Amino acid sequence: MSGNRLVASTGETVPLYGFDDSAASACIRPGGTVFVNGARPDQQATSVASWRGNAVRISLNEGCWLGINGAPASFSAAEYQAGIKTAVSGLHAAGYYAILDLHWNAPGSSLAKGQQPMADADHSSAFWSSVATAFRNDGATLFELYNEPHKISWECWTAGCVVPAGWSAAGMQSLVDAVRSTGATQVLLLGGLGYTNDLSGWRQSEPHDPLGQMAAAFHLHNVDQCVSVACWEASVAPVSQAVPVVATEVGERDNGSALIVEFASWADGHGISYLGWEERRPYARTLRQIFARHLGT
Repeated sequence: MSGNRLVASTGETVPLYGFDDSAASACIRPGGTVFVNGARPDQQATSVASWRGNAVRISLNEGCWLGINGAPASFSAAEYQAGIKTAVSGLHAAGYYAILDLHWNAPGSSLAKGQQPMADADHSSAFWSSVATAFRNDGATLFELYNEPHKISWECWTAGCVVPAGWSAAGMQSLVDAVRSTGATQVLLLGGLGYTNDLSGWRQSEPHDPLGQMAAAFHLHNVDQCVSVACWEASVAPVSQAVPVVATEVGERDNGSALIVEFASWADGHGISYLGWEERRPYARTLRQIFARHLGT
């Protein structure tokens, strides 16, 4: 990061455009694997090389990475970690940056089989300590600390709290600390509230990073609340003036494209990066439309 820009080692601004690939549910599905349908994201990126994207976000499962709470032994821990490392190496070889996010987690002894309101105090810091150690020397990988915080306060977002379900959530500060304690220097992406669709309190609640390398993550789906230019101008644009903003999920669950194209046009004008979330197969056409806007395909 340099100010509100993501930059290469040469100082050149690097906007990120690409797509999401989920490894969050794979290892706990019947039959098990490291990746959904057994397809590695670097192989998928190579297959759409003509789209000229430069980033892929891989969604991770806390239980699978750590090998805890009933995650199938043959597809978790060392096996899962090796699969993710291989995919990330393949992405870099193909010219892609990687974004790793904590997507599914669970407190206590529960199996991580879905997203929670926030990272859990039981395992999420250990998860990020392990991930950061594994990728400590990889400057082409960014870390998105939690997928979609929701139904919590900004105070809880920063410092943690006990959620209504009765377990303790980890705050973003503890996750930042877990990464930095390993010596990892990667850019950290912190998603806001409202399933990462609300950045209104991001700047006021920003945790401390001794390296000053925290950017904001934003998600946009047609079922969200902040889906208009007026809302983006009010809550997203002010953050983008201070730190980089990366919309790490952009999608329409009705298989349409009007909202996505409108956001892409607005984001281009504000220096905001974005990655397409492929909710259903027809959405692949919309991903291509996004890239075709300004990547010459």
